[in-house]
Amino acid sequence: MRTVVVAVPHLIGRGRRRRRAQDQAAALLRISEAIDDYLYTNEHLPGGGRSSVFSGPNREKLMGGPVPTGSDVAREWERLIHPDDWDEHLAHRERLGRGEPSEVIYRLRGYDGRTRWIHARTRSHREHGRLFVDGIVSDITARREAEEALLQAQDELRGQVELNAHQATHDSLTGLGNRRKLLADLELLLADHEARDHAVFVLCDLDGFKLYNDTFGHPAGDALLVRLGRRLEAATAGRGLAYRLGGDEFCVVCRDCEDPEGLCATVADALTDRGEAFAVTTAWGLCPLRDVRDAGAALSQADQRLYEQKGRGRRSISGQVVDVLVAALEERDPHLGLHLNDVGELAVVVGRRLGLDAAQADVLRHAARLHDIGKLAIPDEIIRKPAPLDGEEWTFMQQHPVIGERILATAPALGDAARIVRSSHERFDGTGYPDGLQGREIPLAARIVSVCDAFDAMIGPRPYRDGVSVAEALAELTACAGTQFDPEVVAAFADVVREGRVPSAA
Repeated sequence: MRTVVVAVPHLIGRGRRRRRAQDQAAALLRISEAIDDYLYTNEHLPGGGRSSVFSGPNREKLMGGPVPTGSDVAREWERLIHPDDWDEHLAHRERLGRGEPSEVIYRLRGYDGRTRWIHARTRSHREHGRLFVDGIVSDITARREAEEALLQAQDELRGQVELNAHQATHDSLTGLGNRRKLLADLELLLADHEARDHAVFVLCDLDGFKLYNDTFGHPAGDALLVRLGRRLEAATAGRGLAYRLGGDEFCVVCRDCEDPEGLCATVADALTDRGEAFAVTTAWGLCPLRDVRDAGAALSQADQRLYEQKGRGRRSISGQVVDVLVAALEERDPHLGLHLNDVGELAVVVGRRLGLDAAQADVLRHAARLHDIGKLAIPDEIIRKPAPLDGEEWTFMQQHPVIGERILATAPALGDAARIVRSSHERFDGTGYPDGLQGREIPLAARIVSVCDAFDAMIGPRPYRDGVSVAEALAELTACAGTQFDPEVVAAFADVVREGRVPSAA
């Protein structure tokens, strides 16, 4: 007997559909396992609740562990959302409830104690009146941390750039604007022709600060500069901007100054400090900006007026010591005393041309006036000999810079000047004395003294010859530039002569 199989069409179709659904579910599961993202489908119930329809295998990675038995996945998920991000999640739910696609980023505090940043991308759809939401959730913690690290690095870089810009234009000790900022501010102000008519520039130089620094030490000196800088800034607040140019030089730019002399008095008071064992005061030079065309001219004019005032003011203690020593030289040789005073004034003019600040110029003046102080130990028959010295006499004479250094070194306030005096008879080519220094091994101040000393000696009379003209002396300096003298110093000296600022040439 043959068996006959009768196929029922509707049963066969149902079986195929079931197998196809099973295949699709298996494929979805394989895809879910193959990717790092978490796939899910939830049904939004009419009463506001949610029911999990499908939950991919990567859910536990995001939640930090399995959902407790018997717990609703959707509710547990919401329970783990960071409280600070709850409003973002609610807005996300509202968009889904309206049937709109939505995405959201928030933090999830997992069962394992870790907080993860997640990015959920969802869309909703309705089937037979029921609302379903399909979602893809990604763990973006690493990306978020990298972004935050990048933002932090950018903030740090921005802060460093701002700090570098501030440091480039401000004095590191006092925090006031520095020379670079001053020049930039002056140029901007001078470009405003209306504003410059009422603006003034005040340059200040502390008197007595070097002695304070030498006596009490550099830390105490720095602390004093900081204190004076703060006082100056406070005294000029609302009236002008304060700057420190370096050393003991301060200045103020006032854009709209109705009382220049009153401003100067305020500045001088702010830069004055006294104690039982010290007194630091200030000299100032005032330059109305309507009188100048550029920042360099403003600095030059204020500097010139500052030194005019310093010349009229009371001498510092170190200056008084220098006066006493020069007086001792004058008692022995009146011509030598005049020569030293001329060299001192010449040296300051040339030193300022070469960029020395006020404090350095003061040291240079002292060294220039005392560069021959060691001659106090040289016998009269050598000093006053009306003929060139012989070999033995010249060898003895060459010791006077060393003797001069020892004399000045006994006064702490003249320590820097003492070192300049020792090198004041060196030659640029290295054949000078007492140490045979060459080129820039010789301190700049000593190179300046050498040129000014030679010039004044040439134009002044000597026991064995008459002086030469200024033109002849300048020609001799130029001829010896590079051998006896520093060419840069000679060039600066020539500029000073052409400007008629050489005292002995007047």
